[in-house]
Amino acid sequence: LSALRSVRAKLALLIGAISLILVQVLILNSTGNFNKIFFSITVPDVNIIQKILLCFLFISLLDNLESTDITTLKKTAQTSFAIYFIHPLLIRPLTRLPNVLGFNFQGNLFTLLIATAVMIGFSIAIAQIIKLIFKKNSRYIIGW
Repeated sequence: LSALRSVRAKLALLIGAISLILVQVLILNSTGNFNKIFFSITVPDVNIIQKILLCFLFISLLDNLESTDITTLKKTAQTSFAIYFIHPLLIRPLTRLPNVLGFNFQGNLFTLLIATAVMIGFSIAIAQIIKLIFKKNSRYIIGW
């Protein structure tokens, strides 16, 4: 990991990932994930290499934040097990909420980020309420 700490290494990973995106789209004429029959020989799957490069890039970027104390992230980590159990109960009501309120929009990255933040926020709030009511016995209900 020490080799990934330099700005040059991070830039090389980013340029490599972007280059593989361009190779896949412009040269191989393929967009999205590859779907093919098992053992069939088709165009090279540069998607896997690109994702590996991006993993190393994100690991190197997050390494800088290792000693940073982010309260929101710490609370999310503490309640993550409870979030896992609570969020499926909230998916249907929260996905229907925009239609009930009269919002008609197409999904995009921004709405995905908003929906994810709302889902996590509500899940943490419900977990806190269950923890307040049941104290130590809340572990039997939500695992926290």
